[in-house]
Amino acid sequence: MDIRSLPDKHASNRLRTTMEMAELPLQESELHKSAIMESALDCIIAADHQSRIIDFNPAAEQTFGYSRAEVIGKTLPETIIPPAWREAHERGMARYLTTGEAVVLGKRFEITAMRADGSEFPIELAITPTLIRDQPLFIAYLRDISLRKQSEQKIARLTNLYAALSESNEAIVRGADRDSLFRDICRIAVEYGQFAMSWIGLIDPAARQLVLAASSGDDHDVFKTLPWPLDLDEPMGRGPAATACRENRPCICNDIGNDPNTLPWRTAAALAGFRATASFPIRQHNEVIGVLGLYATEVGFFDAQLSDLLQKMAASISLALDNVAHEAKRRAVAKALYESEARYRQLVDMSPEAILVCDDG
Repeated sequence: MDIRSLPDKHASNRLRTTMEMAELPLQESELHKSAIMESALDCIIAADHQSRIIDFNPAAEQTFGYSRAEVIGKTLPETIIPPAWREAHERGMARYLTTGEAVVLGKRFEITAMRADGSEFPIELAITPTLIRDQPLFIAYLRDISLRKQSEQKIARLTNLYAALSESNEAIVRGADRDSLFRDICRIAVEYGQFAMSWIGLIDPAARQLVLAASSGDDHDVFKTLPWPLDLDEPMGRGPAATACRENRPCICNDIGNDPNTLPWRTAAALAGFRATASFPIRQHNEVIGVLGLYATEVGFFDAQLSDLLQKMAASISLALDNVAHEAKRRAVAKALYESEARYRQLVDMSPEAILVCDDG
């Protein structure tokens, strides 16, 4: 054994031990970072100054449909940024790298993202910039807010429809005749209910078809196919409006583009932007006389709760028609009585003889 080598060996061991001890905090820090990334419920995505993805946590994998290996090294625009937002992203990145100015960094905001299958969805996003070896690094924290947006949309739809119901009830109270009532109902459905289009069709019993009575909204070419036949053996007679009249029940089509019964007017509906429609029978004295038709621009728009409220609107219209008919009959009887009394008085006044009117007693 060479005794002279012992001090150097001890020094080397001490140096190695010191280095290992110095690396422990770094290793622990990496473990902590990895644990946070792996367990986070929100998506965490890291990208460099060229928008290349350098980290992609499991929540991001689940949300976007990419594996981590698929996206590492690829850019944000070619993976998760929708086409409509790519140019804005590139302009914002260039401005930040040139001037240090940022519009969205350090803020929480809502925007649209894109999944691996190309579908787009709403997200809540916050981006934090940092520096690694004098190069910018961007950490994005985001979450899918589709369910929240759907809930907000549903609440908004119901709020709009309640407003439409309130306005339609007022229109029913002040409605003097059937035609003005129909015009008001269609206008209210679009103005307050926020439907893309509303229309009322009446049955022509002799021709067995629906004839347009009133409409409101952006109808484009949909009504060029009117009048619509009611017979089932006619292609146009298989749609929601004719079915609602024929079967005396609400008829809802929540996907016009894929319903075989909408084929005859599907192209016109697509050009108008209509994706869903619902038809509700209108009755007078319990007999179906027409239909209330509504169109929406979203697939699946008419859920059960919305449909129930629309049935109430149709029922209110039916009740109003009964009242209008009753009032018209009352006025006709009153007019006939007035005219009869006028004729009687005229006869009395013209008679040369005295006329005495008395009761049976």
